[in-house]
Amino acid sequence: MALLSDPVALARLHEQLWSEGHPEWLAAWRDSIKADPHAPLLPLQPQLALAQPA
Repeated sequence: MALLSDPVALARLHEQLWSEGHPEWLAAWRDSIKADPHAPLLPLQPQLALAQPA
């Protein structure tokens, strides 16, 4: 619960997991998407933050 209630830590963990490219984790995620037709189709890589106009 501590991790889920800390958006900064959760975002850092998410970025680290995606950037390290754990093939077995990605394969499990892709398999779960294929098995559930109602699963949301999320991007496979985190989106880069776009610069906000000043």
